[in-house]
Amino acid sequence: MGRSVGLRKGGLLFLCFVFILSLTLKLEVVSARTQEMRTETGVEIGEYYYEFGEDSLPRNREPKDIVKISSDRNKKEILVKQATSWNVVTNGKVLYYSKNKGGTGVIYKMDIKTKKSSKIISGKEYELLGGTNKYLYIAKVRHESWATSAYEVYIYNIKTKKMKLRKFSEPLGLFQVRYKNVLAGGTHSDFSNALLEVMSESGKSIFKVQAIDGFFVAGVVAYMQEYHKNNEQNVRYYSYDLTTKKKTKRDQYTYEAYQRHSNMY
Repeated sequence: MGRSVGLRKGGLLFLCFVFILSLTLKLEVVSARTQEMRTETGVEIGEYYYEFGEDSLPRNREPKDIVKISSDRNKKEILVKQATSWNVVTNGKVLYYSKNKGGTGVIYKMDIKTKKSSKIISGKEYELLGGTNKYLYIAKVRHESWATSAYEVYIYNIKTKKMKLRKFSEPLGLFQVRYKNVLAGGTHSDFSNALLEVMSESGKSIFKVQAIDGFFVAGVVAYMQEYHKNNEQNVRYYSYDLTTKKKTKRDQYTYEAYQRHSNMY
């Protein structure tokens, strides 16, 4: 009897956590009047979604279309064909993207209303990773049989038009931008720890750890680490609060709740 009551209490607490998390994440939906730049595999602004085309896989680094779709899915417009961007970078009025032109990567800025694009910068193997109102994140990228990695990452100041190299200890396969912070993760082909680093939008390191994977959600970075005990591989789950700068150990259920909601937009 006592155990079943405890389980019910645990279940209720978990449901409350998911409910509160969902309310928090609803704030991620941005109104059409907002000027904040967003970096996601899909962005919802006002009555429109900006995302990669239906036949495109965001995690597949092959060129893909960027489309604008009405919330009722009745209107669809291709904004960019065969973009090489890792993420959709837009505020609903302006769209930043990259394309490959004969081996040269070109970064563009598009006025979504007029569909006119202007060149920002270009370079060999350049691809757009993400951006904020102030900065664009551009990388030299290698496409290999087992993984695609960003082996040089540059921070481009939109106002000054100056670019600086941001060094990481290993090539990157993960790149997210949210809450004016950047999450970068090392490339690895197996279930093992690799670099996971959070930095400010200007490139200052905030938090660094070795982890299997990680993602931004509801003001924290959720991540999991592998460790070995008695010659067996095990996993621990954590969250790092971007405001309090505190790390908290989590259980698998909480981590999975974070994971589900991180894919919402």
